Amino acid sequence: FGSKPIVSHKMNNFSRPEKLPNSSSYPRVLHPPPLGLPRGWSAIEKQILHGKKAGHLYCRYQRNDGAHQHTPTVLAAIKIHAADVGLDPEPLVRAYEKERKRKLHLATFRGRFGPLDTAMLHAFPGWQIRYELRADKDGARPRYKDPHGNTWKWIKDVEAHLGSRMLMGEDISGFILEARRATCAEATEKLRAEAARLLRHAADIAAKGNDLPVPLSLMSEEVIAPMKDAVMGPCLQAKPASGEVDLGQTAARGLKRMRSSWKHEPAELGQTVSTNFRRRRIAKSKPGLPVPSSLNVWPAPHAVALGQALAT
Repeated sequence: FGSKPIVSHKMNNFSRPEKLPNSSSYPRVLHPPPLGLPRGWSAIEKQILHGKKAGHLYCRYQRNDGAHQHTPTVLAAIKIHAADVGLDPEPLVRAYEKERKRKLHLATFRGRFGPLDTAMLHAFPGWQIRYELRADKDGARPRYKDPHGNTWKWIKDVEAHLGSRMLMGEDISGFILEARRATCAEATEKLRAEAARLLRHAADIAAKGNDLPVPLSLMSEEVIAPMKDAVMGPCLQAKPASGEVDLGQTAARGLKRMRSSWKHEPAELGQTVSTNFRRRRIAKSKPGLPVPSSLNVWPAPHAVALGQALAT
């Protein structure tokens, strides 16, 4: 008689759960579909009705027309879809694995440190921010560069990169803590506004076309390169944010120095290209007039605007 309560207690431990999901709701189509599922396929969530796992849910995949039912995984669905449409499955599989790993890396980083923003990326030690004018000219879009030369356009890609470093065993907690201490949102907004103003002004001047002394098609790379470097360096290259540093004023000072150097050293700014172009234009339109041996270099504002326009 003494063993009866013990047996009853053990049996109760293996009894079915008191409340199971309503079986009338299954099977059902999952929305949104899982990551990587080919277009024209659906994910069907089903419920186990019998046995020890009764009430548990599982997922199978099939085409919307009912073909290939009970496909077990998204990877298998990708391979079957590639065979149906006559494509090589390897590129599709690689793209799926790459995106799956990106999601994993992103979740790893955010689970530990939370999401990033542009102000915090400005304070990353050794990193750089380069601003580009948006297509609608409504503001400046940042691009991020780490000390190793890797560049990213989106903050999520930076988070995924840092998450991959975490999964490889690297401890970046000190790096993130240092950046958080140096973050200054006000200085970052000032720099973004100043970069947008400079780039918008350059784009407006470049859009006039005829106001430029030399067409872009006649510009050589030897002339364009120093102009790009000058603009992207002092004006649009950010420094780590700090409460004592006004990054907008730093950009303005860089532009002032650049204009001053162009004013006193015109030979380095494409005077030969400008001169040759004007000589050809004068000789073609007025053959009887003498061609001058030297011409003034472009006005500094035009050179600044053209360099910034090329950088965008």
